[in-house]
Amino acid sequence: MKPRHKPLDFPDIFYLMAAEGWVELGNPVEASLELEQFNREHRSHPDVLIVRWAIHADLKDWDACLQIAATLVKTAPRRCRGWLQYSISLHRLDRTQEAYNNLFKVAKKFPKEWAIPYNLACYCAQLGKTEEAWHWLEQACLVGIAKDVKRTAVTDPDLEPLWKQMGLEKA
Repeated sequence: MKPRHKPLDFPDIFYLMAAEGWVELGNPVEASLELEQFNREHRSHPDVLIVRWAIHADLKDWDACLQIAATLVKTAPRRCRGWLQYSISLHRLDRTQEAYNNLFKVAKKFPKEWAIPYNLACYCAQLGKTEEAWHWLEQACLVGIAKDVKRTAVTDPDLEPLWKQMGLEKA
């Protein structure tokens, strides 16, 4: 069993919060600068890797995202976010079947995370598996707040193959 990581301490927790703020503001450069201030021993902490992934996702650097997420999955396999980030990276690299396979194998480990069935629905829709996509979307609605899941689904281009059945037209 992998050891759990200790929570970040002062001053690194403040650098992390600042980096998260810069990511939310859409400024990956400033976010990266905040992460560079971390003590070396904490730069591979799962919380840092999650933010580093978000920075590279903003930059559309999916190869770097995949490497970061692979490290996160290896060092913190109990964290749902790592598995999601790994699958999203694969999907953005046009490796959607791998993204599906990766996420499907851990879906039962995270039964309360609506983002897993939601992303499985996206991958199925993109792979032309419409029936299965509907199944996963229904699961996401059962696990998450249905109205929020639906609001996300009607604007998600990955679910475009389902839009007509939802009564929507292509935007």
